[in-house]
Amino acid sequence: MEIATNIDEKSSDVYDTFSYNKFMKKNIIQKGLQEKNCVSTILYLNDLFNVNCHIYDINQKVYVKTSLKEKDRVKIGYINKKFFLLDEQDVASFSETDFSTLDRYFTMDVTTNDIYSKHLKSIGNYKAAELSELAKSLSISLMKDGKKKVKKEIYDDINMYYLNK
Repeated sequence: MEIATNIDEKSSDVYDTFSYNKFMKKNIIQKGLQEKNCVSTILYLNDLFNVNCHIYDINQKVYVKTSLKEKDRVKIGYINKKFFLLDEQDVASFSETDFSTLDRYFTMDVTTNDIYSKHLKSIGNYKAAELSELAKSLSISLMKDGKKKVKKEIYDDINMYYLNK
């Protein structure tokens, strides 16, 4: 309840600073904090505590990164309808799966982990050459798997650069 209250009372410190887009409204987070196992709660607590929770399904041998930001990883195991903090268990054999699979474990009150305002305007405002020049100035590679990246990939990489800055 204290965290939910702080979202209103200390908004500039515990909400505005995260630059959320329309998917992460205050009321969605506050409601999620008062219910059980909501995705919005995980996403918000990632930012509040500056971590990136990875949810590991022990039976399925899969995991989901819950944040797009590169932060300290917190490994949360899931088995038999229970969550627990994973120690240094070997999870190298686990494969990453799509964010949408979290619906097996959580109420999907937010359906994406792309919850932050973009640094760039919409992609239509840029020519591919402009994005390429910007990427070069940020030391972002224009190649992927030996091929030149398409405009959308460059656009996404630039936004990701600023998200993790």
